[in-house]
Amino acid sequence: MDEWGHNIGQKLMGSIYEAVHAICNHLFGFLFYYLNHQVKWAQSELKQPIAEWNENVFVLIRDIVAKDVCIPIAAAFITFIFCYEIIQLLQDENRMRNITKQTLFVTIMKFSVCGVICAKSFDIVMGFYEIGTKAVTILGDRTNGELNKELLTFDEILPPTIEEYQLVHVFQIIGDLLLIVCAIIIVVVLSAIIYVRVTIWFLEFLIYASMAPIPFSTFNNKEWAQVGMNYTRKMLALSFEGFFMLLMLAMYGFITGGLTAGRDFIETLTMLLGTGVALIMLMGKAGSISASIFNAH
Repeated sequence: MDEWGHNIGQKLMGSIYEAVHAICNHLFGFLFYYLNHQVKWAQSELKQPIAEWNENVFVLIRDIVAKDVCIPIAAAFITFIFCYEIIQLLQDENRMRNITKQTLFVTIMKFSVCGVICAKSFDIVMGFYEIGTKAVTILGDRTNGELNKELLTFDEILPPTIEEYQLVHVFQIIGDLLLIVCAIIIVVVLSAIIYVRVTIWFLEFLIYASMAPIPFSTFNNKEWAQVGMNYTRKMLALSFEGFFMLLMLAMYGFITGGLTAGRDFIETLTMLLGTGVALIMLMGKAGSISASIFNAH
């Protein structure tokens, strides 16, 4: 009778254990798949031209904001600075007595060139973005930022079958199932944060790029030129912000891609989620890292 009850208990616990193990194995594989999918998505987003990210927004920024709104404002700035330069020239050259034709020609040419640069300022800023995209493409081609799920499976953490089942094994695998479900929820939240972070970067770059004619119009004057220089450094920093985010994703892939069998299950999940949270926090600082390198304020 005791042996019969023992066999029934073993079959019951074995059925529960194997069923829950199959679910855990599937969800654990899905966890790696989802992480891979999000890393690949972020990499592909960071590599693409900004005009392809959202064509409607790009056309709005380029044709309406930059050309129709900011270029006339930049023309007003150029006119103001030109008048300011002429006044200074009159003061410095003894009421035009010492002004030569060459001086007037250089001044007029300088402002004419500035006007042309302002008209093409949006394209110049997009050139900065192309430089950053080139760096992103090279980095993406040289690195593999995805997790290799073949290095670790749930079967290697917990065996699919056990010779002698005990109640503790059933509770352990049910607890592991709950941990995996919680991990998937956390990963989905982290993925949403990554999506928001990448989207904010694109929008921030386009907003700054839309104002390009105005700071570019200040290059003609020594006192105002610092505005244009600060803006140029800021745009370079924004252009390389995607490079730093991709570098962080690649580092995450290399760190977590080395997971192998023999690790404790909780340790494995802690490493996956801990490095994921660290990645999110670091991606939030990508802008400040890039700005500090280019001395952008």
